[in-house]
Amino acid sequence: MGMNKIYLKLTPANKKCTTSFKDVAKNNYHNMPIFEFALEYVNYGDTFTRAGKALYLEEIHDDCLIIRLESKTPLKMASKSLAGFTRKLISIDNEMDTHIFDDFIYNNTVFKNTEVPAPEKEVLTVDTITNTEALKLCVDIFSNDVFASAEEEKYYANVNRAIKGILVDYSRTKRLKTYAVELAKRIKEAKHE
Repeated sequence: MGMNKIYLKLTPANKKCTTSFKDVAKNNYHNMPIFEFALEYVNYGDTFTRAGKALYLEEIHDDCLIIRLESKTPLKMASKSLAGFTRKLISIDNEMDTHIFDDFIYNNTVFKNTEVPAPEKEVLTVDTITNTEALKLCVDIFSNDVFASAEEEKYYANVNRAIKGILVDYSRTKRLKTYAVELAKRIKEAKHE
């Protein structure tokens, strides 16, 4: 079964905030961008590891961050999953004594979060897809066992079969080439005897 994904838009809790997320992102902590450090800290913590959760930074804009939250189990209260991220950012800010998040805070809250649709990605084509992306899509196709409709299940079955056909053709061609090379080698050896 696939991962549950939610995309969250984080904006400053203080509506009058003038600090840009892009400016904050330029700050490093232990030679890493501050947001990435906080995300890694949360992702590798016991709570997220045990729960099969992970946070990913999708986009940084002047006025917001887009965060992807993934979980092996259904996500009921996504905002609770952001608490560790927020605490770590405040902890880093206090340690560095930079006060970069002071402008974000309103009523003891740093971020307002809103669930948003997944950001639009670049359209993949045969010429733009990387081998890694292609492999990930194949894994998704071959491991997907949950479908929204009978039509979707039929579509996946057809795609699955088409990919398997390509792989079988590749395997046959590879064996034939290997056989042809071996045969040519034997013929050459036989001529020299």
